[in-house]
Amino acid sequence: MKEIFKRKVLFAILFSVLIFLRPSLEKIVASGQATIPPTHLGFVDKLGYYRVVGEVVNIGDKNIRYVKVNATFYNIGNTVIANRSSYAMLDVLLPGRKAPFEIVLGNKTASALVDHYSLNVSSDEYQGEKPSILQIMQSITFIDEAGFQKVNGTVKNLATSNATYVKVVATFYNPQGKVVGATYGYTKPSTIMPSHTELFELELGQKADNFSSYSLAAESMEYAAVSPHAATTLTVSLTLNTTIVNSGANVSVQVHVANVTLPVKDAAVQLVSDKDGVFNPQSGYTNSDGNFTATFTAPTVTQQTLITIRANATKAGFIVGQSQKQITVKPISTLDLTFWTYFAVGVLAIAIIGGGIVIARRKRHRPKKDK
Repeated sequence: MKEIFKRKVLFAILFSVLIFLRPSLEKIVASGQATIPPTHLGFVDKLGYYRVVGEVVNIGDKNIRYVKVNATFYNIGNTVIANRSSYAMLDVLLPGRKAPFEIVLGNKTASALVDHYSLNVSSDEYQGEKPSILQIMQSITFIDEAGFQKVNGTVKNLATSNATYVKVVATFYNPQGKVVGATYGYTKPSTIMPSHTELFELELGQKADNFSSYSLAAESMEYAAVSPHAATTLTVSLTLNTTIVNSGANVSVQVHVANVTLPVKDAAVQLVSDKDGVFNPQSGYTNSDGNFTATFTAPTVTQQTLITIRANATKAGFIVGQSQKQITVKPISTLDLTFWTYFAVGVLAIAIIGGGIVIARRKRHRPKKDK
């Protein structure tokens, strides 16, 4: 009996210990969890479609994949208009990593009725390993001739085996930290051999208005990126020594490029005038103080003309920075032209009259010949 009693007591103690440790044991079990931070944004795009862009974050301690975002759209009366869904642009999310998503309501009539929306997210755990091996070496963003935002850069494979189907994802943010655009693409070629670097070029289908920064992430079938790559906009200051000049006059132009407040050396500067005029030089690179200087020769105009001078600054790893100033170019006035015209006519008349007098005097004093 005593032995049975001892066993019961021991069992009761063990059971109590397990109940006490249960919360701790549950925490030890690793799990992945996707969430949607409040950086998403909904708007009607230029084509008339309602678009929601945002990002998902893995706040768990295990890899997750197939992160699906579901959106429900409502009208002003809180009636459901439509449901749409999309997957995050990265297939696998490591703990602490994030990826953008984009959901488009492809109906203009329904899009015009949207007043608000709600989001929820689901995902699966990824049982395999995905080492952080890919490294985004550099990037640059710009607007092409067709008006689309592009991001070019390179990715390096730091592994000892091939990285296949290497995908690069870009997320654009406005000054308030909201997501305003997202896109993805593949390196060319999409397979990167060990220790090799390949190019990528991304294009945003809808121009990202008012964005101030962007981040890049990458993955292949085998690997993830070493860390997200973020870029900020170059700060450009344009200074002119005067803003009112005469036709053909020179204006001193100085451009200062900075990363927030720190000067940026070797940034490429391009000067542009929306009308005529000549820059000398028109392009070049900033010095160690972040400065670039040039001279602008105003065009010859027949009426007062307002000219906009713009400075564009680019450098790998930064978003293109811009600044502009306006100058007023004045023509030579009609009054000035009349004065100089009469002055020239007067001088010419004096010269002709003077010449005539001299000739007449010479004839008068010429000795007469003997008959």
